[in-house]
Amino acid sequence: MTVCNRCGAAVAADDQFCGSCGEYLEWEGDGQNSNGQSAQAQAPAADPSPPATAQQAPPAAAGAAAALGAFGTQVPRMPTAPTMPTAAQAPAPTEPAPVQPGHVADAPVRPRPTHVERPSAPPIELLGPDQVRCGPCGAANDDTRKFCKRCGSSLAGEAGPVEAKPPWWKRIFRKRRPEDKKWYAAGHRRSQRRIRIMRIVGVLVVIALVLGVIAMWPARSYVDSVVNSVKDRFSEHVPVVPSEVRTSSSTTGTKAGNLLDGVADQYWAPAGDGVDEWVEVEFGSPVRLVDLVISSGASRVQEDFLTQARPEKVVLTMTSRNGKETVEEISLVDQAEPQTFGLGVSDVVTVKLTVKSAYGYEHGKVVAIAELEFFARK
Repeated sequence: MTVCNRCGAAVAADDQFCGSCGEYLEWEGDGQNSNGQSAQAQAPAADPSPPATAQQAPPAAAGAAAALGAFGTQVPRMPTAPTMPTAAQAPAPTEPAPVQPGHVADAPVRPRPTHVERPSAPPIELLGPDQVRCGPCGAANDDTRKFCKRCGSSLAGEAGPVEAKPPWWKRIFRKRRPEDKKWYAAGHRRSQRRIRIMRIVGVLVVIALVLGVIAMWPARSYVDSVVNSVKDRFSEHVPVVPSEVRTSSSTTGTKAGNLLDGVADQYWAPAGDGVDEWVEVEFGSPVRLVDLVISSGASRVQEDFLTQARPEKVVLTMTSRNGKETVEEISLVDQAEPQTFGLGVSDVVTVKLTVKSAYGYEHGKVVAIAELEFFARK
C-alpha cells in the first residue's frame, strides 16, 4: 500500500490516480510507501565523480627514479610539454562528394518511421456490490473514491449499478413515480411526427374500445346470466313465501292455500283431468328465484300417494317486474319424495304453474299437488 505525495491518502499499488485529490501518481514514481519515504530517497546516491584510474609513469621518469633511489634523494621532475597531434592523427574534415555540372545532388533519405502499435482499449471491469463505473473509461471504482483510479475523471456525478428494468407486466400496474417522468431541456422541441403518431394511436384505441363495447352489448345478458349462476351456486338459499295465490279451478275439499301451508297430507287438485289447469302465486317484492320444490300426489306416504293422480309435465311461466316472461317446462318423476328444480330468474314477481299431463289418471281420481316451496338468493 502506498500513499499520495500530495494529500497523503492511501492508494492501491495499481492505481494511477489518487482517489481523494485526483493527483497523477506516476509523476513521482510509485509515490511514497507507508513509512513516508519516497522511492528516490530509498535508492543509494550515486557518486557523480568517475572512479580513479591508475596513472602509468612514463619510462623516463621510471629510470630516473631507479638511478637516484640509491642515494635517497628525489630529483624534481620537469613538466612535459604538451604534444600536438600530427597530421596523420588529425581527423580529416568531411567534404561533399563532387557533383557533375547540371546534376542535382540527391537529398538525404529520411529514415522511414517504425510501426507504432496503438494501445488497446482498457477492459471493462465488472462492478462489485459497492462500486461505481467511470463514464469515460469504464473502470470499476469503490464508491468512496472521488476520482477514477485509471483516468482521474471525477466520480461525483456517477451513479451506482443501474437498476434492472422491470418487465412490461409490472410496469403496467406500477404507480408512476416523479422520477419516472421524462424531462426536456429548455428550448427542446419534441418531434411533431412522434406526437402525430401518438395521437393517431390514441384515436385508434378509442375507436377499438367503442367497437368492442358495441359488439359485446348483445352478449351482456349472457354475461349477467353467468355471473348470477355463479352467485346462485355459492350463496345461501332462503325460503320465500308468496303473498297471494290464485287458481283456475279447485275440486271439492281442496283449496289453493294447501299448496303453501307446509302440510304434506293436504293438497290442491284442479277440476277434471287437470290438463291446462293452473295455479299462480305472487310475491310482495321482486326476488331472485333460484329453486322450486314440488311435492306431487296426495301425500308423502307411499300408500296415500298412489290414491290420486300425479302431475307428469308442468309449464312454469315466471314474470319479472319489467313484464318479461320466462317459460320453462318441467318433467316430474312419479315419486312421493319432494323434487327440486333450479330456476335462476331475477326480479320475479309472479309464477304460474300449468298442468300439461298426469300419472295414473282415471275416472274418479284428481291430479293432486301437495306442496310448492320457493327459494330465493339471500
